[in-house]
Amino acid sequence: MKENINQSGKLLSLEASRGVAAILVVLFHAGAIMNLPKYFGEMPLNGFFSFGYAGVDFFFVLSGFIILYVHYGDIGRKEQLGSYFSKRFVRIYPIHWIVTLIFIAGLLIYPLREMPDIDKVIRSFLLLPQEGYPLGVVAWTLIHEVSFYLLFGVLIASRAIGSMVLVFWFFSVVIGVNYIQEDAGYLQKFFFSAHNLEFLLGMGVAWMIRHKSVRQLWRLSGLLGVIIFSFSAWLNSNSGISPNLLVALYAVGSALIIYALVCGDQTGSLKDPSKWLVFFGAASYSIYLIHFLALSVFIKVLLKLGANDILPLTINYLVLAAFAVAAGSLLH
Repeated sequence: MKENINQSGKLLSLEASRGVAAILVVLFHAGAIMNLPKYFGEMPLNGFFSFGYAGVDFFFVLSGFIILYVHYGDIGRKEQLGSYFSKRFVRIYPIHWIVTLIFIAGLLIYPLREMPDIDKVIRSFLLLPQEGYPLGVVAWTLIHEVSFYLLFGVLIASRAIGSMVLVFWFFSVVIGVNYIQEDAGYLQKFFFSAHNLEFLLGMGVAWMIRHKSVRQLWRLSGLLGVIIFSFSAWLNSNSGISPNLLVALYAVGSALIIYALVCGDQTGSLKDPSKWLVFFGAASYSIYLIHFLALSVFIKVLLKLGANDILPLTINYLVLAAFAVAAGSLLH
């Protein structure tokens, strides 16, 4: 989620897509927070961006793509293992620690709940599986990221063993995801999460790009991806839809879009996207990590200023989301 695609392959459209995905997540959380009774108590834009959390599904597929695309040449070369893990560590942990420390400082200054116990703090800092959300809330996705990075590391250490591990992981999740109950333990829910399949789907896209890319079909791939993703967003309002089915649809739509963007960039068929979107793509990891905390702070500022009485709900919503994106950009 943090790899600098721009420098490694000039895939500017793909870089910009990360910015779009991050902003979708911001818009989703901004609407959800405003809808809380203690704040505005109303959903802006009639909940139009209630599908925005699917930006996370896009990120997961994209992560699978990037890791295989960038580190394909490292597979089976165990001497590259140290370099691989050091890069992953530097890109994930330092800024995550900064945001987590800011979150803890906020709890000390403005306690809204009991301080977390030491086990929660350690698991959150190390991004280990845990009961409930980690400190900073949105870092739950990074726990999945880290587990994927570890499994891919096995592939770098040994092509044969790593391939068997990933195949076992795939079939375990495919079978287990349908049998996990609501009262299952957090480790079971984590291991058998449908989100884990999204990394593998992204790897499949990278493999196709490198081996069997049918580049003349990239436009059709992009169109189908947008249709499937949009259809999934429409289904999102139907409470009877299985969450796992939604994850699968968002993942397939994301994979098709990513394939199209990469082919379009590599063949020079796509115009360079807006520099702002490319910048937001580069800053997407920072935006994602800090936005929830920024939203929680700034919505209180808006209410203190009486913005709910002065400005329309939609304007407050856009101002709130813009502040969160600006905070992430500044952190970047």
